[in-house]
Amino acid sequence: MNTKTIDLIVLNQDQETRVPLATFSLKDLPKRASFKSPTETNLLSNLSEQFTVRALVKAYLDSSVRIYNLFKKAVNKIDLYEKVTFENIMARPFAYAQPEAYEKIRPIIPKEKESDADIFPIAHLCWKEGIFVSLFQEQSLEYLLGSNLHEQAHGMHYLLYPDHYTSSDATIIETMAIFAEMKCKIPVNYIPQDHNPETKINETSHSRAQQLLQRLESKPSYASASLPSQWNFLLQYNKHEALSEGIDKLP
Repeated sequence: MNTKTIDLIVLNQDQETRVPLATFSLKDLPKRASFKSPTETNLLSNLSEQFTVRALVKAYLDSSVRIYNLFKKAVNKIDLYEKVTFENIMARPFAYAQPEAYEKIRPIIPKEKESDADIFPIAHLCWKEGIFVSLFQEQSLEYLLGSNLHEQAHGMHYLLYPDHYTSSDATIIETMAIFAEMKCKIPVNYIPQDHNPETKINETSHSRAQQLLQRLESKPSYASASLPSQWNFLLQYNKHEALSEGIDKLP
């Protein structure tokens, strides 16, 4: 793969339509990237003014570079290290979506626990069709970057560790992706303000994952460990209850 095209999902007569947004070369990544784009004004006319083609391409490239650098540092097995390439990171189709169009493709995410809150995703990874990220009005470019990176982290988790991914519960899967966000200096805020740690009502797999990682970071033995050691520690677990017990045992 020498070039990459990212798309935009638009609503056309109440039907979602996928149109090319920009195409760029992978040849000179991560040093620089030039891109070509079709009619920008027509595609982005009803979106927030910060969502220019250049800004959207930059967010995708920035998240891809951060994922590349993270996994190059975290992975310490040669056969897996060699799979950390821009071609693999960008292999899945990728599309931003106008808010109205995203409503048409928004997946229904099952609750992990009966007491969990409903999940209304603003981005998701579909194994057959790729990554989709909504461009909702109040979204900052930093938040958009985090959405891109989160879904790309899911993709790399599955590519490098398919057995671990498929055997893990939802909270562990989100723990791995949120770990990537945190290590890439992306602000995360999956825990609702009215969260009650005693009742654990209206949690989600994302909020549980963030709480587990916060507990881990409070453990000196984990916080002082190398990035590969921290990543490998998480890979030991595929059930979040077991990870929680493992955290309790850390000095």
